[in-house]
Amino acid sequence: MSAPAGDTRVAAVGPGPARAVPTGREVTDPLLSVRDLHVRFDEIHAVSGVTFEVARGEFFGIVGESGSGKSVTARAVIDLLPSHAQKRGQILFKGEDLLQARPKRLRAIRGSSIGFVFQDALAALDPVYTIGDQLVEALLAKRSMRRSAARRRAADLLDEVGIPDPRQRLDSYPHQLSGGMRQRAVIASALIADPELIIADEPTTALDVTIQRQVMELLQGIVESRGVAVVLITHDLAVVAETCDRVAVFYGGTIVEEATTTGLFAAPRHPYTAALLASLPRMGGTGEFRPIPGNPIRVATELACCPFAPRCANVVDLCRQRVPAEQTDGAHRFRCFRPEDPR
Repeated sequence: MSAPAGDTRVAAVGPGPARAVPTGREVTDPLLSVRDLHVRFDEIHAVSGVTFEVARGEFFGIVGESGSGKSVTARAVIDLLPSHAQKRGQILFKGEDLLQARPKRLRAIRGSSIGFVFQDALAALDPVYTIGDQLVEALLAKRSMRRSAARRRAADLLDEVGIPDPRQRLDSYPHQLSGGMRQRAVIASALIADPELIIADEPTTALDVTIQRQVMELLQGIVESRGVAVVLITHDLAVVAETCDRVAVFYGGTIVEEATTTGLFAAPRHPYTAALLASLPRMGGTGEFRPIPGNPIRVATELACCPFAPRCANVVDLCRQRVPAEQTDGAHRFRCFRPEDPR
């Protein structure tokens, strides 16, 4: 199935900036490798058997509905889950299994090698301290430098993320900044230790379309200028289309499809991905929406069948009996007994 005709947001998918990124599963030296990850909260099996890899300098997208497990997966990588979360599998960062690391080591990695951009910028910033105070204190905690040098570096970071008059903005409190500027300040905070990986969890939520585009262009620029990898968590397929090199589609706590972004939008193989693309609004079309019938699954136990079976138009009895094995088709991997025809 091809992308819906006339949808300029989908039609904009292209090769993107020239970067040395993998195609499909050709990640020979992954920066991040998540293998058979499971996360459980009491009676809820939030993540089930998630596996993916991220290359250095890659913009990798994770897309899915609310409750699909995408944010839980992201927070598992940097150990920001509640203490009662039960985790198993492997999360390898530069070959080191973070699930086996001690808390002190995890804090060191989170403070130096991995940056995190939170969904709610206002909640991520301390309302009683200025932006400058927060950046300076973080710099002093991570680097050996004088306070005056830290303040200059903080201004440089604000300038790098596109905040005008950065020296003056150091004295602003979070509530004095616009939503877009607050998000830029949070991104600046994530850059303090020159990380190799940035995880951005729904960084454009509650921002208007113009500011969303600016924030995503900022993240793209950081990937290109610094050579960092970015894992973008989002529910917005248009954002994925415009920014990501590869994308993993989450549903029911697991990955149902992974491919290059261009390949995914041109020929989705999993019925859920195809239904997502078909539900996008079409410019110049009839104005009709094609929502996916039914409700998202709430997984109480480890998956025993295809999680999309209750809502799938292609469903057969086998879909309700066991989890489909992973199939590969060139750069594509997907789990489906009756995949979409790629032609």
